Amino acid sequence: MAVLLAAVLAAGACSRSDDDADGGNSGGGNGGNGGGESSGDAGDGVLNVAVVVDRSGPAAFAGLGDQAGIELAQDELEESGFLADEDIELEIEFYDAETNPDRAIEHVNRIVADDDVDVLIGPLNANQALATAPVAQGAGLPNVLMHADAAHPKDIGDLIFRITPPQPSFIGASVDNFAERGIESVGLLYDETNPTLVEIAEEVLPDLFDEAGIEVVYDSTFRPTDTDFSGAAAEIARLAPDGLAMLAVGAVNVTMLNQLREQGFEGAIFSQNASGVFLEAGPVADGIVWSTPFNPASDLETPQKFTAAFEEANGKAPNHFNATGYDALWFVARAAVEGGTSREGVAAGLQAVADEGFEGAQGALTFTDRDARVEPTVMQINGGVEAPYEAP
Repeated sequence: MAVLLAAVLAAGACSRSDDDADGGNSGGGNGGNGGGESSGDAGDGVLNVAVVVDRSGPAAFAGLGDQAGIELAQDELEESGFLADEDIELEIEFYDAETNPDRAIEHVNRIVADDDVDVLIGPLNANQALATAPVAQGAGLPNVLMHADAAHPKDIGDLIFRITPPQPSFIGASVDNFAERGIESVGLLYDETNPTLVEIAEEVLPDLFDEAGIEVVYDSTFRPTDTDFSGAAAEIARLAPDGLAMLAVGAVNVTMLNQLREQGFEGAIFSQNASGVFLEAGPVADGIVWSTPFNPASDLETPQKFTAAFEEANGKAPNHFNATGYDALWFVARAAVEGGTSREGVAAGLQAVADEGFEGAQGALTFTDRDARVEPTVMQINGGVEAPYEAP
């Protein structure tokens, strides 16, 4: 921590270079940052948002999904006049963390040193957020995390919020799904390098499985760089549990799935997040379930409008990454209307909006210790289509 904060202070003499930003979308129409706001005032009327997401690397599927949701929200904010009616202009700049904690730290060090930036959205990876969120807190920059489940806002500081409900708050829906389907034994495979997945596998799932009367008969870890899972797959097939909890991020899911099926494992599988990941696996992925805070079939007004707007803009149905990005920017916009565009104003506004809650793409959002909560949905993939689970 001391090293990171020292890096922030060292970066304070430097302004942000356009070469370090991976493309900025300008929502205010004046082509640049407003700047010049003094500490403690309501801001200069320009809401400058820095977004750090993984636009390349293994987690790009998530970061690009978040960005698509943010861009849709940006378009809606411009068209609706939500901010313009309050004389607020919106400026957004995206930074690619490249699925690399060092790159995320580098970006955030520069961002916090730029007094023009009013709020940070991201990063989405837990390893990144655990390193960068304390830097934002120390620099007085409000930070809205997306995903990054192991980075708990209440443990970091009062300027840290998270718009995505943490997986421990909703992965129990997957366990309930297994129990309702009569599954009595499971195997567990998880990424030992991912703090979120380690927390779920070692601290959350054991109690949930025990409460559901499900026995864990196999428990093993892997690294995301692994490519040969044949040994684990063969052992799981030999033990033949009714189901498997497979906690991985990105393409490694497909590699493991193919090797499991090749070794003869025929049991049910739930993933920590299968949204968009297993589509390339084809029919072998049919039947995989996962729990998510986003329900594309929700009967609430905002999720319905979001789903229709996203499909129209992108030609495909949205997933929960799209919904998270969308909600993150609307959260920040509501905060600016509530408290102003200075760092202090946005922070106060975020707290006020969190205290009240709001209906977003993910549903009716409430907050506990600045951490979002929403009723989860169990999704399933069949025939290349993701939809809410329906019992056969």
